Amino acid sequence: MVVTCRNCKGIAMTEDSKLVASETVVSSRSTRRSKRQADLLEFIYAYRFVTTKQVQVFLGKKQIQQAQQRLNTLLAKGYIERKFTNEDRLLGRYASYYLSLDGLKLLKRYGSPRALKNMRKDATVSENFVKHNIAIGDVAADLSRIYRNERRLILFTKNELLREDANNNDGSEDYEPASASFPQPLPDIVIDLMGNDDSWEGYLLEV
Repeated sequence: MVVTCRNCKGIAMTEDSKLVASETVVSSRSTRRSKRQADLLEFIYAYRFVTTKQVQVFLGKKQIQQAQQRLNTLLAKGYIERKFTNEDRLLGRYASYYLSLDGLKLLKRYGSPRALKNMRKDATVSENFVKHNIAIGDVAADLSRIYRNERRLILFTKNELLREDANNNDGSEDYEPASASFPQPLPDIVIDLMGNDDSWEGYLLEV
């Protein structure tokens, strides 16, 4: 955050104070950039494969070029990888993006160890697997749009469920992960929706 002083007329700044102020502004901007990048990496973690259009919706940007710039930054840093087949090009489909090994390392303290281990294979998964995960992201975005006026809607992907398990694990011998109560393999999306009577309704969705 940059703070502007409205009543500082006539107050001279020394070279040292100018340097400190400059460093504070740069540090603040860098922190904001890092937070935005972390949010996007966590979004990709949730769905494994995402398109530029999905990132645009997630970021709330009017222009898809703005989403592409964010993705290009992560690509340049080596945190994500890109898939764009000849079929995608011919059919006019968006490229898909997934976390690189370096990106997975960045999320070591955020994601589930089990999920992160599975995602190490994302560079070699089938095209059908990629399309399926992108479809999951599209459905989640549609649900969020349709129920945007509802009092409460919470969506969990498989990776997010596994992350909840890891975060809630207290190390006790009798700990049982919450995901164990769901059908196995885990559903594509778990939906928690608050009804008009303030009660929660749960749904399991396969895309």
